[in-house]
Amino acid sequence: MRAYFVNFIKAGDPNGSGLPRWPVGVPTHDGTVQRLRFGRETAAEFEPTSRYLFLDSFLARSRP
Repeated sequence: MRAYFVNFIKAGDPNGSGLPRWPVGVPTHDGTVQRLRFGRETAAEFEPTSRYLFLDSFLARSRP
């Protein structure tokens, strides 16, 4: 994780040599978004964006 932070601070991009590629969190045509899961084996995986619908609607109501 530290290497991702250092790369982002230096270059504005967390990706770097020897690290699993950190995906851009843009929803795909099928309603999923790719995220990076940290663990014993760090890897990018797809996650349904529906998980965030409640949070999006809540935040939209709290904005002026």
